[in-house]
Amino acid sequence: EDVLQGLPNQIVVAMFQGESFGYLGSRMLFEDLLNFSCDLQVSADDLDDAKKLYESNQDACLSPMRPSLAFENLGGVTNVVAVDQMLTSTFSDAAAAGFYVHSGIDVSNGDDDGNENFITNAIVGLDLNDDFPIAESAVQNANDDAGEVIIPPSALHSLLSLGSTAGGVVLTGYDEAFTKSSPNAYNSQFDALVNLDALNINEVIAAVRLVARSAIAASYAGDGQTDSDTAAQNALDLLPDNDDAISNDDILDLANCLYIDGACALFKKYSTQLRANEKVRTGMDIGTHAPLASSPYNKPSYYTNVYNEYNGQPFVQLGKKGYAMGRVSFEAQDEEDDEQPSPVELDADTEQFGMATTDALLWHPSLLEVSISSLLNTYLGTIDSTVTCSTTQNCLDSDSNLCSTNSKDTPVCGGEGICVCQRSHFHPAHDLGMLPEINQQPGYWTLNNNYQSTPLYTESNWSSNVGVKVYRMAGSTIGNWMVVFGLSVSSVSVYGTLRLKTFLSKEKLY
Repeated sequence: EDVLQGLPNQIVVAMFQGESFGYLGSRMLFEDLLNFSCDLQVSADDLDDAKKLYESNQDACLSPMRPSLAFENLGGVTNVVAVDQMLTSTFSDAAAAGFYVHSGIDVSNGDDDGNENFITNAIVGLDLNDDFPIAESAVQNANDDAGEVIIPPSALHSLLSLGSTAGGVVLTGYDEAFTKSSPNAYNSQFDALVNLDALNINEVIAAVRLVARSAIAASYAGDGQTDSDTAAQNALDLLPDNDDAISNDDILDLANCLYIDGACALFKKYSTQLRANEKVRTGMDIGTHAPLASSPYNKPSYYTNVYNEYNGQPFVQLGKKGYAMGRVSFEAQDEEDDEQPSPVELDADTEQFGMATTDALLWHPSLLEVSISSLLNTYLGTIDSTVTCSTTQNCLDSDSNLCSTNSKDTPVCGGEGICVCQRSHFHPAHDLGMLPEINQQPGYWTLNNNYQSTPLYTESNWSSNVGVKVYRMAGSTIGNWMVVFGLSVSSVSVYGTLRLKTFLSKEKLY
């Protein structure tokens, strides 16, 4: 960690949801990093009980709702190294092993300051593995008909669409086109892996090292002192080929959760720990997190879910009701009074939040999000002194100053039952063209007129007259039997009719 603090630029790792729907996750984070303004901010210093905040040492914003303002400590965005489909040889026999750098020359508003070339050259300079070579993409420096630089779909698009002058590159495992893993794959490698025996561990390790070294090399871009060759060598020196640093068992455990068993024991362990932490913080059980798996086969699904309070939408609980936007207050009341007063609009006053014992900022991320966040805390926030815990409160009550690098560093109880320093934070992800409705529970939205060119992806609440009829699939066997039965009845009917006609004719009745 001390080494990372000494780099010219801070390294931040971001993982996004909803990218296939107009880059929902990355657009919102970059928009907040560039232009966020809080209308209704609350601080731990203003509350008698800091546990009411989602993160006790981080300020929060009630309007627009941001349970943690930790992202404001990141500063501006200098460069982006976006990561796209990587493990192509694992998921396609036709794909050659290796990695490609897609550079965005002139992506910074047409002003080429050398940052893009710097990062590309530095990453290519990391090529030391003959089994997994690194090269520039064949479409390097290509432009489309409109003069736009061609780069793979990635979070870099989000940053550039917001008018940022930052540059960047995209790391992939393919050159000119996505690698289709099988005829049945939905343009995604996640649809192809059916057993862990097919996973190329060496390719995973090579990809992990490349991404980490690329981030370090890119941190030197723009410092005015380091050339790309030196940046690449510095990254190699800081992260040598140490086989002990990456555990094959850890890779297989995580791969099992992400590809095979979405309800794996590893994810459940971290989810259970966060649930216990939140119960102590808020005094209520938030329940299980939205699963990654779909029963009955536990096959992980990465399709987006309905965005509401049960699936990642943060909200503020005031009194006994939850609101997606914190621009509400309540008239004075006796806490023992069961009658809930009507909410009234709040201008710039946050005194009402925190008065009731049940007031709290609540967030219920999915099982995948919770597990990845906890894993990052465990790997990046491990401390020297081992303090066991059952909930985060044990870490906060510890006599030792566990996380003392700065006042915003907070200890949490990790999934392994040991106190770690928090290194990951959640951030909301929804369409910028929508805003949570004021004075409404989560799941209700209104248009944001400041963003009129967004796709408007949101389906939190369907009309009550929208429904679906479900029929049991009978299969082909019953259909065949019905055909045979129908033919038999028809044959008997025809035969009976002919016999009856013959009888009637014989009796002179026909």
